[in-house]
Amino acid sequence: MKFTCMKQTTHNDSRLQQQSRRGSTLLIVIALLAMLSLLGVVFYTFAAQEESSAQYFAEAAVNEADPGLDADVLFNWGLRQLIVGPDDQLYNSALHGSWHSMLPKMFGPDVHPFNGQGINVIMDSSGNIAIDQNFDGIDDSTQGGLGLAANQDLLSLNHSRAAHGGTLPFALRAENIPEPDVDYTSPDINNLFLAYDGYTIDGSNLRRVVIPSFLRPQFLRDTSSGA
Repeated sequence: MKFTCMKQTTHNDSRLQQQSRRGSTLLIVIALLAMLSLLGVVFYTFAAQEESSAQYFAEAAVNEADPGLDADVLFNWGLRQLIVGPDDQLYNSALHGSWHSMLPKMFGPDVHPFNGQGINVIMDSSGNIAIDQNFDGIDDSTQGGLGLAANQDLLSLNHSRAAHGGTLPFALRAENIPEPDVDYTSPDINNLFLAYDGYTIDGSNLRRVVIPSFLRPQFLRDTSSGA
């Protein structure tokens, strides 16, 4: 009789242990899920920070709005205008329109090099500089050609809007100005980036002549007197 009671008591203890194990298993599962959730939040936060850092780095690499005192950025900005030409929105650049830049001097607005007309400058009998686009040796403005105003505008070396009161003259606009890619090389109005340092004979005297790049002193004459 005692043996039977002991066996019954042992069976009850086993059931109690099983019920206790069920609760601990659920607690462990909940704890693991919480740890995985925390790990996911940490990973997401780290990945988001790395993405933001990468975006900031990429944007900083292409931002040239404020070059500051970076000599390379400033030099490359000017060099690009000299070789290729300034962007269209840089209206106040003296090279605006790219007519005096180096690559347009080779190809012009088309893909054929050195086939442009350029600007033909002559000196009339009064010693005044004039435009002769039909190469007849006569000032075009006296033949009802471009007109006097347009004739003088083609002699302008600065093609920025700022140099012309905010509005580019008719003769200097892209659709009207002659193609710049002439088939010769000379330090004249069609090759403004070239300079000249040489000698010429004035009467019986040998005189040195210096023509700087992007400046033609011979065009600074007084058109009314030729001086």
